[in-house]
Amino acid sequence: IFFTKHYLFIAYIYDYKSYTGIYVKSKNQFYNVNVTEDWNFVNGPGIINDFDSGLPLIPLSYYCNKQDKEYLIGEVNPFQLKAHVISQAFKNSTPKCPEKKKELERLANNLDENDNPVLMLVKLKK
Repeated sequence: IFFTKHYLFIAYIYDYKSYTGIYVKSKNQFYNVNVTEDWNFVNGPGIINDFDSGLPLIPLSYYCNKQDKEYLIGEVNPFQLKAHVISQAFKNSTPKCPEKKKELERLANNLDENDNPVLMLVKLKK
């Protein structure tokens, strides 16, 4: 379980599947946001990235600034990102922001697979 001021992010296994869920404290509601049968996701399959069709966000840390804006922090290994952008799933995807998909592809192409992890910073809505 990973929590912020407004959300709980829960990774769990049920019926031989790995899930990521979000509990919204203000609404007292729980949502499953991703599921996989791949057991390589010990921290859950993460939150689907439909913004630029990148890899899912698996929260590692949390940040709240002075204006009470919340951010989740995750990381992606360069070799995983490079493999993802050449995959058919990425090429055939239609993200919400197509220009960001092109930026992600340029970033991946400029990385060496042995570079340091790429940090993901996601601003949460209240």
